[in-house]
Amino acid sequence: MKTLLAFLVFASFFSLQAEEPITFANLKSRIEDIPQVAWTNTHHLIKANRAASSSVLDLEILVGPNTKLYFEDNKKAFTDGMTLWANVKRPTK
Repeated sequence: MKTLLAFLVFASFFSLQAEEPITFANLKSRIEDIPQVAWTNTHHLIKANRAASSSVLDLEILVGPNTKLYFEDNKKAFTDGMTLWANVKRPTK
């Protein structure tokens, strides 16, 4: 999982559309920009996947009587997570 996260962060460096993209050559000088770049690119990817998605899943969240959910709007959090990974190749069975 850490490897996948590192890959996504580094991939987001190269998709940055700015005056000076983050590269391995300028990584040390742009280290503070990494969280914002990753955040921005993730949101762009969610929007792009949402626009390109042809299937909408009706999500039903079942909560037990003692369950304390982490997010205020859990349905949106789950939907955004599924949308983020919508174009990742998944096994068929």
